[in-house]
Amino acid sequence: PEDYNDQEVLQTLTKFCFPFCMDSLAASQVGQNFTFVLTDIDSKQKFGFCRLSSGAKNCFCILSYLPWFEVFYKLLNILADYTAKGQDSQWTEFLETLYKLSIPDPG
Repeated sequence: PEDYNDQEVLQTLTKFCFPFCMDSLAASQVGQNFTFVLTDIDSKQKFGFCRLSSGAKNCFCILSYLPWFEVFYKLLNILADYTAKGQDSQWTEFLETLYKLSIPDPG
């Protein structure tokens, strides 16, 4: 979200989203999903779920304390589809709506 203000995370996030030399990637490389974990000084884990676009031009990343791998990978694939179709306003609205939702109770 645009109001996210954890500067430490924002500064280090690109190193996790693009942990390789950009010159070594082929423009035709297909998109891929991957995960990383940030652990803070209190041992709290924050998961980064990423989708690197085809040709590695951009990377969508969802940060969450929830280890919902399947859910977040499905969301990332939806975002990639919106981007491939040039529907930027739809994925922005989609993310804003999801961010405002409360987490359901277990069970």
